[in-house]
Amino acid sequence: MLQAEENLKIILQEQETNFPKEKILSLITNKVGKEPSLTDWVFGEPTTCYGYYSAPGDTNKNVVDSVYYYAFQDACKGQWGFRLNLYVGAVFAVPIPGSKQLKTISILCKENQLAYVSRKDLSPPQYKNGLLSCPSKTHQVYFHDSSSSTK
Repeated sequence: MLQAEENLKIILQEQETNFPKEKILSLITNKVGKEPSLTDWVFGEPTTCYGYYSAPGDTNKNVVDSVYYYAFQDACKGQWGFRLNLYVGAVFAVPIPGSKQLKTISILCKENQLAYVSRKDLSPPQYKNGLLSCPSKTHQVYFHDSSSSTK
């Protein structure tokens, strides 16, 4: 199910678009997943299994602002016959080297197959020495650097 992956990409892309105007990254309203209705099951893929959450990210001399975003399987446990993957993403506002301007860089990470990372053990992506990396037991499914964008 790629629904959670697509939803988090949209959230990251909205932050990337809004940051140059707003000069701030925003938390989202947490949305707890719930069991799908019978209509969801009959007429397509249930889209309510995942809950979406955000948390303020780290700031330091290299990061002006950051926010972490998560998608967890809150519901539908057992109904699918398998466990849905966890996702974690982040957007960072960082200085452009040699400039007073800021740029955004974003990453979205998906739990590795059979990794079975618990929610409490899922670390956020890291920004160190100008590089973004996914936490252990996850892999990158999306990356964007606004300074290399052709928008």
